[in-house]
Amino acid sequence: MSKISTDMALAFTKGLKILYVEDDIVLQGQIKELFEILFSNVTVASDGAKVFAYYEQEVFDILI
Repeated sequence: MSKISTDMALAFTKGLKILYVEDDIVLQGQIKELFEILFSNVTVASDGAKVFAYYEQEVFDILI
């Protein structure tokens, strides 16, 4: 099994758009900061209604 370098991983993930759902505001902020290192576009939502609204307006590569 070959290893992937950090630079290779970031080159791949930087082009992805992520929608992250978390109702704990403190955790949401911490994880958003981490995801902003990895992904070019990070959208956060705290409930299902906001997720649905974002999902109807935009195409995301990853939904967590």
